[in-house]
Amino acid sequence: GKLAHDERVPVYATSASQLIAGMSGLGQWEERVRRVLDAAEALDAILYFESLADLFAEREGSHVDLPGAMRPYVAEGRVRVCGELAEGAMDLGEARHVGFFGALSRLRVPDLDAARTGEALSARAALDRRRSDRRAALLPEAVPVLLDLCGRYQPYQAFPGKAFRLYEEILGVCEKLPPPPPPPGRPIASGAAAGQVPVGPELVLSVFSRHSGIPAVLLLRERPLLLGDVIAALRRRVIGQAEAVRHVAETLCRVKAGLQREGRPLATFLFAGPTGVGKTELARALCHFLFAGAPQPEARMIRFDMSEFTGPEAAARLIRGAGADPDGLLTRKVREQPFCVLLLDEIEKAHPQVFDLLLQVLGEGRLTDGR
Repeated sequence: GKLAHDERVPVYATSASQLIAGMSGLGQWEERVRRVLDAAEALDAILYFESLADLFAEREGSHVDLPGAMRPYVAEGRVRVCGELAEGAMDLGEARHVGFFGALSRLRVPDLDAARTGEALSARAALDRRRSDRRAALLPEAVPVLLDLCGRYQPYQAFPGKAFRLYEEILGVCEKLPPPPPPPGRPIASGAAAGQVPVGPELVLSVFSRHSGIPAVLLLRERPLLLGDVIAALRRRVIGQAEAVRHVAETLCRVKAGLQREGRPLATFLFAGPTGVGKTELARALCHFLFAGAPQPEARMIRFDMSEFTGPEAAARLIRGAGADPDGLLTRKVREQPFCVLLLDEIEKAHPQVFDLLLQVLGEGRLTDGR
């Protein structure tokens, strides 16, 4: 029957790993899932899964079909299930468990645009500025800067989540800074309460630069990037190869000016030449220039020896992983360090399928793996 307005419905958060934890014997996980679902039915409770993708993830060494075990309860309306799922994972899961997904009602949640995200972020920042337990306060003039950084350097994440995550990271760093002493007879900054660190545009850029490793000169739109300065920085590490150095420097200046095409990697280079002429060293010099603000700039270069990817399974190893691990060798590295220089050494030795895979990267700037 229908619920009364004052009736409270219990909601229990769980996950696939919790449902099968410690269940190694034959039939143990099925018995636990059955007991959980029977209890949820008796309590008329809702089971909440933060990630429905975990339900149909492959588990090495065992055949666990959680969607199949839950489908009768969900399809017959005996147990209500609520969960979250990315669109890519939904397509993958639906292909394997048509009946389970057919019993669910779908509600698509689109991402916000930058303008509406700015309104929500401004309201959140205004609320936090009035809280006594926050030692840092994002000033109104810093909101457009934060949104601009998210849009330019986190293109594959969605608004408003990426903006609020960056907001929390920046405030978390700034709360460790000592608040400046107030000038006599004046407040610290417009909008910041006494005892709070005012977080303006400059501080947002500084924190993001340390977080990403990208130097501030590349982040600030109003600060020009001079071609001569870039060439000089690269030549401090690369002797000779003036033409190659100049091409790299010109590309960086175009990126800084915002003239590159959107939806693609910021820059792609093919360094051609015999062994020992400085191709790899030029890649290292580029990495050191781009991530001069990082504690270890050399750690921002992800290098693959493509002579190890000559077999027909090479493309699958890069993006699909093996067994229960959905991450490929390449996609895992890029996911762990999205701000990086990716060096595919000796690319001419790779299998032809790898070149087909790279067309997707160069054309669309994205790869899809087992996740």
